[in-house]
This record gives sequence, C-alpha cells and structure tokens, in this order.
Amino acid sequence: MVFVAFSLPYSLPADYDETITFIHKDYEPPAPTYIYLGYGLFAQQKIVDKTSMESQEDSALDVSLGTFSTGEGGIKHAVVFGYRRLKAEQIGYGLENISDFSAHIGGRYYPYHPTFNLGKIPIRFTFSALGGVDWLNIRDWKDRIAFSALLTAGLAICPGKGTSGFLVEFLYRPVSTDLPLKNSNDILKGTLLLKPSWCINIAWLFGPGE
Repeated sequence: MVFVAFSLPYSLPADYDETITFIHKDYEPPAPTYIYLGYGLFAQQKIVDKTSMESQEDSALDVSLGTFSTGEGGIKHAVVFGYRRLKAEQIGYGLENISDFSAHIGGRYYPYHPTFNLGKIPIRFTFSALGGVDWLNIRDWKDRIAFSALLTAGLAICPGKGTSGFLVEFLYRPVSTDLPLKNSNDILKGTLLLKPSWCINIAWLFGPGE
C-alpha cells in the first residue's frame, strides 16, 4: 500500500491550505484458471445385489471435465463434471448398464511454482478433495440421486515453458452408494450396492500462457 500526499500553498489564498491524499492499492492479478479432460485407466466398479448377494466387478468407462484455479499458495476452488458407464448385466433384473452423471465441487492444491524439475520439465505435486452428487440412471427403473466424494493425488507434467500438459493422478471414490430398483409403480424390486472404487486418471491439462 502506497500513500502520496502534497499541498498546494501557492495557487490558493494564504489562509487556505488543502491537503490532497492519493491512495494506491497494489494490483493483484486474478488466479489462473485451468481446464482438463480426464480418462480413467483401470477403472472398475463392484456392484452387489443386497438381496441375493450376487455381485459383479467389471471395467467401467470413466470420463471427466474439470476446472480449478491456482495461485501463490494454499488450496483453490475446483469443479469436476463426470460420466461413468457401469456394467451390470450379470446382476439380473434385466439390467445392462448403469449411467452415472456426477458434479463435484471442492478444493485443489496446485502450486504456482514446480515441486521439482525432471531435466527441463517442471513437475508439480497436486491433490484435491471434492463432494457432490451422482445421478444414477438405469433404463426401465427410476433414477437415483446420491451423495458422493472424490479424492485425488498425483503429478502435473507441463513440458516446455507453457502451463499446459498432463495430469496423472490416483482417483478414489470412498463412498458406497445404495441404488434402489423401483419400477414405474414405485415398487421396490431390489437394492444394489455400488462399492468404493478407484482408477488412474490421465488428463489433458490446458492452462494460461506465460
């Protein structure tokens, strides 16, 4: 913060004295915003029928679109939208796939300066914690909205002098979700349990230019 003051005694009558004060506030640029497109490698989901205890653990399609801010320090806001397609044809009930649309908000730590350099390539350690909702959709059954959470930790790799690059991180969903199977008459036929799951999230990271 800088204060500048001066008087104008000669341009006004001798009995008049006015002090003018200018206040200048240091400018702080807005935090850079990043966008990324993610794909989950080795993504699997275990689904259990709570009535018969039959289960299926199979591969899942897992894609995401996220954004977050970064600055000189601390944890900044983060938002992630995701889609998963889960296989469930072995469970019964005439199921094929379960579609999972999700939205999460929380915080991400992404340091302004690289954590270390691999040769001339800057590497940053990053992690996030987010909470939100899943909208579970199954054909011929009623939809279900449930609370969910995301925890991630990994590395951001940005070659050259730019800030764009790749995110490679471990993504964990720690919350189990009950999925009641109700028909159009609101009659409960069974309940599925979606167990906690994980994957390796590979993401294309788009950041501001330097």
